[in-house]
Amino acid sequence: MADGGGEAAPTSARSRIRRTISTCEPVTLEEVRQMISRDLTASDMLYSSFYAAVRSYRRDTLVRPFPSHFKSEGAAADPHDFERLMAAAEDVPPLADLAGPSPPQGSQVPSGDALIMLGWLAGRCPLRLTTLSPELYNTIQAKSGAATYSLKPDYVFGVEQQEEDARSQRFDALAQEHGVITCYHGTALENFHSILMNGFLSHFNKAALYGEGTYFSSDLSVCMGFIQAGQAWGKSTIGSKLSCVAVCDVVKHPSVTLPGGIIERNLDRASSVGGDRAPDTYVVVPNNDHIRIKYLFVYAEQQARVGPPTSSNSRRCCGGLRRVIAANRFAFSLLCYALMLLVVGLWNTRSVRRWISRMLR
Repeated sequence: MADGGGEAAPTSARSRIRRTISTCEPVTLEEVRQMISRDLTASDMLYSSFYAAVRSYRRDTLVRPFPSHFKSEGAAADPHDFERLMAAAEDVPPLADLAGPSPPQGSQVPSGDALIMLGWLAGRCPLRLTTLSPELYNTIQAKSGAATYSLKPDYVFGVEQQEEDARSQRFDALAQEHGVITCYHGTALENFHSILMNGFLSHFNKAALYGEGTYFSSDLSVCMGFIQAGQAWGKSTIGSKLSCVAVCDVVKHPSVTLPGGIIERNLDRASSVGGDRAPDTYVVVPNNDHIRIKYLFVYAEQQARVGPPTSSNSRRCCGGLRRVIAANRFAFSLLCYALMLLVVGLWNTRSVRRWISRMLR
């Protein structure tokens, strides 16, 4: 952690960005640079989770709140202009280029939309990520009392509140009264943007076999079976594919199902008629206020390599094609399926087979 003097500039930059967001004023490159330079690796992780959420087919649910700058005025159906937001996301240069006092010669200059998007992300996220040493992994895992997973993460991030709020104060009071248990939550990379922005939201959970709520485990190896590696931001220095696990403190409130605890049946929900006792490592938390994220374990399947800059025309062409496909995934899937049926149909045609046999002679 930096000392008090080192934190003053990023904190004031964040305050200015929050004001510009509320007043719709433009965000400056210097303000974004101050926020990124505080911890380049943590900023990269924050942006990678946001990028994965924007690319997801569930982006309408995951990107909440939605940056107001990218809302279309007067749109009858959907005011969220994801195509414009995706274009801004693709236009962000490597964060290392933005973090330095002066951009490298020939580096990409972010557009106004890209700066506003980065400023919105830095200003709205209520949590601050701090890069920690991966050597702390064993110490952190020992807190849960079930250190059965030996593979160390490539990155460990500490998670702290940017500002004290009512929800944080409620957690502190409950933790002092009931105590806490350290446990883990594994999920897809695209979900972590929503988790960092809004906390855990139990009503999004589909599974309710062992009761309603958000599911955790006191054993990291159990959660590793639920993580889903996601495609990271293409210019990330962390990795090209990332898997994440959240390490959380959970209040041992009477409503929380602790490992091996008795489950209260809900006869009104057909999905909640499992056994009477939860598995030995499961923790089920029905109240979102009983959860606080403490750390992120990040596993990088492949280290990213930012190659030499391509020409602006080829980059714009490739980025435009990706945006068109991303915006019309369903239609593109139907087109591929139709082409496959056409090829199969032609192959089964006798005249086509005779023609192919003549060509091969």
